[in-house]
Amino acid sequence: MDYRENNETALMLACERGNRAIIHHLYDHGFNLNATDHTGCTPLISAVKRRDTRVVQYLLEAYYAKGMNSSIYFHSSQVTRLP
Repeated sequence: MDYRENNETALMLACERGNRAIIHHLYDHGFNLNATDHTGCTPLISAVKRRDTRVVQYLLEAYYAKGMNSSIYFHSSQVTRLP
């Protein structure tokens, strides 16, 4: 169950904006943690780009709880390098 606008799901948009209440709600209602947009970004990558450690931790715990593979592959164009 995912609503897509411009190839992004509601969960991706919530992660991009750091809205933890919406993230929890969408996850609890079955939104796909592995959905990707047209560039290959997932909700987790969106949270990493924001450097939002709370959302990143929550998503990693959600991957683990579902027994999902949380291996992440980043392209240099997807994430700005930290100094």
